[in-house]
Amino acid sequence: MQLRFTVRRAFLTGVLGVSLASTVLFTALPSAEATNAPIPQALAQQIDEAATLALYSLATQPAVPPAAKTPEPITPADAGPTTPPMTPPTGSAEPVSPAEPAATAPSGAEVSPTAPTEPAAPVVVTYADRLATLAALVAPRVGVDATELAAVWVRTDRRRMIAVITAIGQVGDRYQARGSGPDAFDCSGLFWFSWHQAGVSVPRTSTGIIQAAKPVRQDQLQPGDVVWRPGHVLMALGLGHASVDSPESGRAVQVAPWGSVKRFGSPI
Repeated sequence: MQLRFTVRRAFLTGVLGVSLASTVLFTALPSAEATNAPIPQALAQQIDEAATLALYSLATQPAVPPAAKTPEPITPADAGPTTPPMTPPTGSAEPVSPAEPAATAPSGAEVSPTAPTEPAAPVVVTYADRLATLAALVAPRVGVDATELAAVWVRTDRRRMIAVITAIGQVGDRYQARGSGPDAFDCSGLFWFSWHQAGVSVPRTSTGIIQAAKPVRQDQLQPGDVVWRPGHVLMALGLGHASVDSPESGRAVQVAPWGSVKRFGSPI
């Protein structure tokens, strides 16, 4: 889908003036069990929008927000001169009469308007918020907990998350043999394209990708790693068997459990 790719690239290069304070609402779709069934178009569109916003936040927000500065405590020396306590007067001075109560405006009198209140601070939608939205859309399709998936993504490094979010953002794009994007992919083309957006060079074929990758065990998989079986590669999402891939002719890019596989590897 060329339009979706163009919009995503525009976000990353700062062409669109979109405020991070604006909140995008996603309609909740019925939860589904982890499945390899085709992803409904409405869900694919929501995933794409969430991925685009997550990439934009990743590109424009600091990874770790600055810590709030704690004000220094005021010591007695810094507090300035103190006023000595008042002592009662001596002698036969006249007693001081109590202060008169403040006068109140008579009924019907004109009252001056009060000062306007300050407007509420805008809501800032953070990178973590965007990841949580994306995880909530993806998790039911891959059979993992959305909160756990978002937690894994938040602590994953920048390059890996660019590759993962880019790949997820292609959900719904058609399969095409030897397709390398931007709107049609084969399995290795999707993996190559996604890591290319992160500035990492990987081979273009499934065999080349797994041969060039550093071997890892399944329990060592991180988001963006390669999951391989003969003739096919998928990208691990970092939790359980969750993956994204372009499966075969007649199917579109999907998020789904990876099924039967042989090897795992890390491209970085």
